[in-house]
Amino acid sequence: MGFVQSPRHAFPNADFSPAPNGAAEAGISRPWGHGRIHRWLDKARQHGLSLPSNLAARALRLPWTDRLVGDAQARARAAHLPELPALSAADAALLRTLLRDGVCVTSLEELGLPGTAAMLASATSLTDRLAARRRQPEHAHRHTVTATAQDLLDFPAILEWGLGTRLLDLVENYLGLPVAYDGPDHFYSPADGREAGPRIWHRDREDRRMLKIAVYISDVGPQDGPFEIVHPDFRERLGGPRQAAILPQAELERRIGPEGMEKAIRTCTGRRGTVVIAETAENYHRGRPPVRSDRSALYYGYFSRFTPTPFFCERSPLTRAQIARIASGLPERQHDALLWRRFLPAWKRVVPTNRIRV
Repeated sequence: MGFVQSPRHAFPNADFSPAPNGAAEAGISRPWGHGRIHRWLDKARQHGLSLPSNLAARALRLPWTDRLVGDAQARARAAHLPELPALSAADAALLRTLLRDGVCVTSLEELGLPGTAAMLASATSLTDRLAARRRQPEHAHRHTVTATAQDLLDFPAILEWGLGTRLLDLVENYLGLPVAYDGPDHFYSPADGREAGPRIWHRDREDRRMLKIAVYISDVGPQDGPFEIVHPDFRERLGGPRQAAILPQAELERRIGPEGMEKAIRTCTGRRGTVVIAETAENYHRGRPPVRSDRSALYYGYFSRFTPTPFFCERSPLTRAQIARIASGLPERQHDALLWRRFLPAWKRVVPTNRIRV
């Protein structure tokens, strides 16, 4: 897209001050210290702070509230229909595949989006940083090492790529509503074979309908942690309504059955530069636990500004203040996609953000 060139030129108003508690070099904050007890206490704190959002999600699963939310979004889509941007023939084909299969696999080369070379170079450098961080004792227990706010500020081309006009056009046509951009995550997954965090079957809860765009920064074969997704044909067997409670992994596997798993699951392998676009709110998905090679991948999150569950959004490590400073130098459409919370009615801002992290 060509908005920016370097961290300080890219985000001239962003906060580049060191992270608190002497963690600037690693770009991490350590409010609970180290050790198993401290990790347990941190998890307990996350769950305690997330109680209001979890209760609100339960309320939204009630039949009458689910119907009200669905009807409201349907009316909003109908009103926004004349405003949907036109798509090229190639992007329209991607959209049809998404609507039919819940996922489509392409590549950076095939997409040919502006800013790709800078994004890929930045993600490669960040992969090296995350791999080194994984070798530090305080990260040895982690099944996934994720980028910090400072990492994203150091490599602005990563966030910028997800705001490309063609990507926003595709997402808006899929959602049928104005786009909210939750920014990128960079996941570095060591080949330890553990089933934990995003490696367990789950659905995302940011909205009733949403897209994640994964970009593989390393080659990903069947044993290297590929993205996997359950085909939409199996939705009813797994609970039906979008707002149904998320099934534990064992129950999901029981309902599909050992013979059905091969038919139900799409495993998305590919070389470095492979792009996976997936509906992750309606469809169960996971990163298969890598056992052969470590996997590095970017994940970009998109949902609508009409989400009924904004308290499950804001997964980016960037603070609201940092995001606002970044947005201040962007064109209007990109600015509004980043600052999507400003479009929420006041009553949707009452429930605090869910704090549970992978």
